[in-house]
Amino acid sequence: MTAVQADTSGDYRTLVTRANDLYDQGDAQFKNQKFEQGSAYFVAAAKVYAAALKQQAGDPAVGTDYATSLFYAGNIDAALTQAKKVVTASPTFQPAWFNLGNFYAHKARIAEQSGTKAQAAATYDQARAAYTRAIAIDPKSDTGKQATAGLQSLPK
Repeated sequence: MTAVQADTSGDYRTLVTRANDLYDQGDAQFKNQKFEQGSAYFVAAAKVYAAALKQQAGDPAVGTDYATSLFYAGNIDAALTQAKKVVTASPTFQPAWFNLGNFYAHKARIAEQSGTKAQAAATYDQARAAYTRAIAIDPKSDTGKQATAGLQSLPK
């Protein structure tokens, strides 16, 4: 695995562009089944997104990409915390609700596999609520359709 540097210098726009590039590289690595290398890119992307948000908070797309980077870097709890910040500040930003549903669903599956059924059930309920909010914003959008599929994939 090649180390990935997280250059956190520069202005807001430079940082967001750099973070987006790292995110895209991580995504490409994941698609090529190179998960460890992809995760390294997502760790770096998360650091750069964090630096950008320190300079200028408020863009829900950047906040959501930061949350997703944290998730793919393996930090599910931090991803949940960040996604919740986005939906609190921008309650109609559909991608954040959709990703929040994904993060909760993943956490619920982990709880289910470790045998903590009550925790899994409660976390699946949180995933259902997040997907439902995403769908309510615009059920016909691509994100709304993905949220519908996510909701339908959850155990009853």
